[in-house]
Amino acid sequence: MDFGVIVALVIGGFILVGVLGIAVRLAFFACAALAAASFLQIFLVESSGSLWLAAIGGTTGFFLFGALLGRPR
Repeated sequence: MDFGVIVALVIGGFILVGVLGIAVRLAFFACAALAAASFLQIFLVESSGSLWLAAIGGTTGFFLFGALLGRPR
């Protein structure tokens, strides 16, 4: 499997889990780790389309789940 396909499946799974309201905190940290790892690989190793997609998805998920965690209950 290509790295981009695996990353897309992971992001999709965490977004699905986050939408269902289960383990939002886990999804928040996973997206942060995914974004950080993707950006490091882009800038230190290589730059490919799937890595940019992973970095953008991880960053978006980070802010989305961060907003969900920060809202009053």
